Amino acid sequence: MSLEARYRRLLLVLPTEHRVAYGDEMLEVMLAGAEPGQRRPSPRETADLVRTAVWMRVGQVFSRVTDGRWRGVAAVFAVISTMMLAAEHLRPFVGDASIGRAIVWDDVDGWSRIAQASGWLLAAGCVLIGWRVAAVVAGWLAVAAEAAWLASQWPLWQADVVAAWWQWILAVTCAITLSVRTVRGHGIRLLGAKRVAWLGALSGLVAVSMFMDSLVHLRGIPERVGPGPWPWIDVVGAALLGGYGLTLLVSLAAVDGWLRRRVLVLLAPPLAMLALAGSQVGNPLLAGGEALPQTVATLLILPLAVIVSALVMVHRRERRMVLLRLGRQAELAKAAQD
Repeated sequence: MSLEARYRRLLLVLPTEHRVAYGDEMLEVMLAGAEPGQRRPSPRETADLVRTAVWMRVGQVFSRVTDGRWRGVAAVFAVISTMMLAAEHLRPFVGDASIGRAIVWDDVDGWSRIAQASGWLLAAGCVLIGWRVAAVVAGWLAVAAEAAWLASQWPLWQADVVAAWWQWILAVTCAITLSVRTVRGHGIRLLGAKRVAWLGALSGLVAVSMFMDSLVHLRGIPERVGPGPWPWIDVVGAALLGGYGLTLLVSLAAVDGWLRRRVLVLLAPPLAMLALAGSQVGNPLLAGGEALPQTVATLLILPLAVIVSALVMVHRRERRMVLLRLGRQAELAKAAQD
């Protein structure tokens, strides 16, 4: 392989747009600076070009993330995720209250769970009212409480931590989106006040659904095994969860495509973890209730890999849509000239 061919192959590390615009010029400069008899790029040339390519690609990612449209995405995601987290963290307390179980305050498990539930409930209310600063403070306090709970449970109940990891990812993402400065009520306007009202009502019903699940305890059954004596209890609970999911999908389907795609990008990591390890039964990251050697790496790497992959997919899809639109415009212009 000639030196020119090796230089061309090395230039492939650069972003496509930059390589198309400046690749030939860069190739001429590198060939002109090559030593007599040189057959391959020097380590210094390779390192410089790779470093430049990395910085350019990182800059592209940040430019996409800092796109002004992400402010609207953050506003919509904050509305959705705060209600989801509030409902999810309130459900255990509703269940405990329905069977007369007292709330324990004197350990990390007790106060952290209370802080999470109250924090996300307060954050959801502040988002709906439009008190952004209060929502940010409540959200990050809830995240800190959940971090304390995860740290306290890991040495004792690793299965619980793994099964709840999707909530942690959703919580951190929600707190980040809450921290994005947006116009008051922007998320509600983009999503639609009626859809937000439906999501809020169903979130409340999902939280209260734990009461129906606890009715079996009131009949003297200490532990749930199978569907219980009243199958309709499980049916109603599943219907509420299904109704919430369907309402969320319908709400996202009604918004603009660019908004829907980006909200789904943010939902992808927690949903991927929920699908993979959201249950202690048949969990591939657990063996006998204990974490496997690859569990920690999976918990840390998988969410990042999912969101990066989702961002790349969205970028490629939107780029393809732009090219198709430009092609149609060119065809129309040519037809008009003819």
